[in-house]
Amino acid sequence: MIESSRTRLPLGVLYAALAALLLWALAYRIPMTLEMLAIAWHPSTVPATPLVPDWPDGFVQSTSREIDKVATPPLKRRDRIVSIDGEPFQNPAQVVRRFRTAGRGAHVAIVAARSDGHGGETTIGSDVLVRSIGDAEHITAFRVLAIALGLIMPWIGLGVGFWVTAVRPRDPAA
Repeated sequence: MIESSRTRLPLGVLYAALAALLLWALAYRIPMTLEMLAIAWHPSTVPATPLVPDWPDGFVQSTSREIDKVATPPLKRRDRIVSIDGEPFQNPAQVVRRFRTAGRGAHVAIVAARSDGHGGETTIGSDVLVRSIGDAEHITAFRVLAIALGLIMPWIGLGVGFWVTAVRPRDPAA
């Protein structure tokens, strides 16, 4: 084994940095876990967001299969979100927040710009009904997926990752 002439950080500093990183990860993971628990055990209380916009331009990446049932007129992929309830589009989290604050049964007004095929855009005002996650067809499969990928896997990954790092704090491969 080759000895290094560099000074090594004390283990206390390494463990303090690891503890700070763990607290930061838990501050993110705990609210996500609570949300996943609500989705898994009480899906009818969680408002669904029927579209996912891109950032920073606001183009719709995907929509729910039932967008034509909840939006009048229906929004389509590649529509560009201009505003949500009169507020200019800023980021995808704004869409999720707006649907959550509106609550189940409410309507959210979305103004979108759609390409007309000739290099221009047509503005479309769409009234979107907020439904719950529990209203989706195949909710049992979604609940199982939420438990597996939203609850079990992240906690296993977090636990194993921090355990390996705590056991071998000076190993760069840990």
